[in-house]
Order: sequence, then structure tokens, then C-alpha cells
Amino acid sequence: MLEIGNSSSCTGCAACFNICPVHAVTMCSDEEGFLRPLIDTTSCINCGKCEKVCPILYPTITPESIKDAYACFALDENIRQSSSSGGVFTLLAQEVIRRKGVVFGAMFAEDFSVIHSWTDTEDGIKQFQGSKYVQSCIDNTFSECKKFLDEDRWVLFTGTPCQIGGLVNFLNKKYEKLLCVDIICHGVPSPLLWQKYRYEMIQKFKSNIQRTSFRSKKYGWKMYSVLFKFMNNAEYTQKLTKDSYMQLFLNDVCLRNSCYECNFKSIDRYSDITIADFWGIENVYPEMFDDKGTSFVICHTEKGKEFFNILQKIERKAVNINDGIQYNPSMIQSAHRPKERNLFVKFINYCTINELSKKLIKIDMKKRVKSYIYKLLKVFIGDKGIQSIRKLLKNKEKYT
Repeated sequence: MLEIGNSSSCTGCAACFNICPVHAVTMCSDEEGFLRPLIDTTSCINCGKCEKVCPILYPTITPESIKDAYACFALDENIRQSSSSGGVFTLLAQEVIRRKGVVFGAMFAEDFSVIHSWTDTEDGIKQFQGSKYVQSCIDNTFSECKKFLDEDRWVLFTGTPCQIGGLVNFLNKKYEKLLCVDIICHGVPSPLLWQKYRYEMIQKFKSNIQRTSFRSKKYGWKMYSVLFKFMNNAEYTQKLTKDSYMQLFLNDVCLRNSCYECNFKSIDRYSDITIADFWGIENVYPEMFDDKGTSFVICHTEKGKEFFNILQKIERKAVNINDGIQYNPSMIQSAHRPKERNLFVKFINYCTINELSKKLIKIDMKKRVKSYIYKLLKVFIGDKGIQSIRKLLKNKEKYT
């Protein structure tokens, strides 16, 4: 019987839920809103499948990948604008749909919780566009994915590295028509925190939510913002540096416990392709930067490389993989667990999001001074001047 569900190592990937032949596993919310497997001992037949499918207990060996890396973005401005970074996911999804395939991804449900679902229409891809900064509910999508694959259809399954790991273990065989795409994951915030945030926004604006986005490009790609549009036509837009939910997320005080010791932080992945924002692109490949969004793509398998290379209407540049990882350390490093994380569960039910942010986020004076100096330099010498200073400092480090 599965015991890991109660430990800090459980990622909530739901592979155990999908594999159980007698439906004895239920995914239940813990005190922080994260889903964990609960075993009905009266129904359990002790077959051991829930343990054997667990990617933490029985990780599949990931072979060394080819690691071809690219900076890229969709040439279609509409796709790029509605995507978090360069729109590569949409291009991949469109190609799978053209092959009469099925696309799985994270989307907002009617109540704006985040769930995994699928589509086999090009219009349906839109619901999966954009980052969802909360852990999604996988539900029975692994089983649905297997059904489509067994029907000999192409399937694109996108998710976090731990979700892809759970899917690979669940399927337990290679499918030629399965394309797995994961992301460089910072960590997954609490679904309970996201639920609380939505409720507070509804109360504040006295209206139900019509649309929301974690990554509006109103102020550009680098300085993205949280967006809420309401049924009464009210609108909330706040930059990531000032939105309380985003600050709790980016300061690591609301992540799942497994994210602080993530078993999936590696250059080698279960996936065929890894996609992410190419943060720092302006420093290493400035010709690929216009603040509209640039994707960092790593092809791990020949299948992934071949699929990526047939994409059309895309601007791409082969790059050194280390140039992307240096600005995306979450590829290989787990989030740091701040001491304030222990207080998160204590205050989540008694404080507003703004109060939580004030209580749990400590910005030290060194960071404040660095931020202030950076802003002054940007005003007086601009981005190009800052890049020149960075290059000088880098060269100085080389020869000292």
C-alpha cells in the first residue's frame, strides 16, 4: 500500500490514482490545498501497483539526452502575444492537431481552479496558452492519454517535470506518437492560496471573474503582470513585483514541500522537449530580444528534435544550452525553502493575501540597495549601458 502520499516527497502527480484497478485511491486536498493520494483500505486489494508506478519510489532511468538548445519565438504576433513567452507550445500543439492528434495541458476550470484537460481542435488550444502558477489537478488524464495512444493517435502531453515523470511511469512503454513536453518549473504554489486569492478579488470588485492571466504582457514580457477581468467590466492589472500572490510565489513561501527537494531537477529529462522563458536573452543573444517574449527550447530526444525542426512560422537560433540555464537555474536547482515557509500553514486561513505577503516576505537591505542602484543606472545609461557594465565585470572576473 502506498505510504509516500503522506510524506513531503509526494508530488501529487496522480499516477497512483490513475493506475489503481479498483479505484481505491482518491486524490484529496491537504491543509494547504495540495492534492495527495488517500487509500481506501476496504477496497484496496494490495496489488502494489500504486507503489510501483510512483516516480519517486521507482524513478525511470532517464538516458542522457541530445540537449540541442534554441532561442525562438512564433512569427505570428497574435500567438506570441497570447503566450507567456515565445509561443512555441502553441506551434507544437497546432502541428499535433493537424495530424488529427490530441493535446493535453493545464487550463482554468469554470471556477478558475486549474485542471489538466485535453482538446483535439485548434481553437481548443487557446485554453492551454499562458502559464498557470498553481498546481494543476491531473485527475484521470493519464488514463485518457493512454486511451488515445492505444487508438494510434498522436498525443502532445504538457506538464511539470514531475507530472511527465508520473505519466511515463504510468504508461510503462514507449509510444512512437507520444510527444512529452515539460517546463522549467520554479515550483508549484498552493491551490488553497489561489482559491483564497480568487475569493478576495471577487469580494473586492463585487463581481465574478470573467478572465484571468498570470502573465499579461501589458507592461512587456520581462515585467509581466497579473490580470483579472470581471463580469461588471472592472479590471485589475498589477506588475509581478507588486502583486501579493506573485510575490508569495516568487519568494518560495507557498510551494509544495516536494519542490524544495525536487527529484526532477536535471538537464536530462523524461520529456522529449523542455520549454521555458529565455530569461537573460538580451545579455547573450540581444538580436533575439524585443521584450515580446522569447522561448528557451531544449530537445532531449531525436523525436523531439525532428518535431521541433518541422515547425514553420518560427524564428529560431541554435544556442549554447548553458547560456539559457544560467538565467534559468530552476532547470537544475530546487527552490530554497525559506524559514517563513513554516508559518505559511499557520496563517493561510487567518490572513488576507496582502497580510500573508507582509508577514512572510522579508526583503533584506542588500537586495533593496541593489534594486535601487539598478533602477538608477537604467534611468541614466539604459539597458545597453547595463549590458556593457556586465560584460566588463565578466571579463574582469576572467582575468583576475
